[in-house]
Amino acid sequence: MSAELGTPLVKQREKLFELCHPVRDGTLSGDDFDELVQDIRSSMRATLQEPHKYEITTRRKTPLAKTVRTCRQ
Repeated sequence: MSAELGTPLVKQREKLFELCHPVRDGTLSGDDFDELVQDIRSSMRATLQEPHKYEITTRRKTPLAKTVRTCRQ
């Protein structure tokens, strides 16, 4: 479960940072960056919402429980 959530988040993070370089060197405007980032944000939000369907108590100490709590934060 952790990898199922983490892998898409890492890929989205990579896309986000790939967009940062053109902004820094001036080949991509801030407005264009904001527009392109909207899809990345939506995808990340959707992935982070997936664990909310799991009923994990604060006392549970498993990798899945840790992942769920991290996503909820």
